[in-house]
Amino acid sequence: MKRKKGMAILMAGTMIFSCVGCGSTTKTEESDSTITGKVTEINDTSVTIQLGELMQGGGVPFEASDETKTLDLKDAEIVEESGQETETVDFEEIEVDDILVIQLGDDGTVESVTIKSGRMGGPGGFGGSGEVTQGTTEDATENNAEVTEESDTASEDGTVLSE
Repeated sequence: MKRKKGMAILMAGTMIFSCVGCGSTTKTEESDSTITGKVTEINDTSVTIQLGELMQGGGVPFEASDETKTLDLKDAEIVEESGQETETVDFEEIEVDDILVIQLGDDGTVESVTIKSGRMGGPGGFGGSGEVTQGTTEDATENNAEVTEESDTASEDGTVLSE
């Protein structure tokens, strides 16, 4: 009987010490991980983001959750990704509605930030330069007349005259 009691106490002690040892090495839920969010607010060196996921393929590129998080980006490396190219940028380049992919270190601090902004492709929004290149019908007719003069004779209104 004494032997069973002694064995039970020894096993209970072993379990207690093993649980305490495990607790000292656990990481926070968000340490050494990547989180994604849409910027909702910017203050000094911190941003508040609405957490979510980047979606692959067509449709909506970002699916937001109801959860928000405020992070200090003071010491983080920040890059902006545009297609295949990335460029190191300053904190001031981050804007409300930008999508950020944030890498957290072992201690839960922000190590790096990648901006996947809604302004991809430049100010035009659809891949253009943002510069308006449209002209009037009159401009098009004049340009057409100039081009057709090289191969045929054109009248002033741009119509091609047969020779």
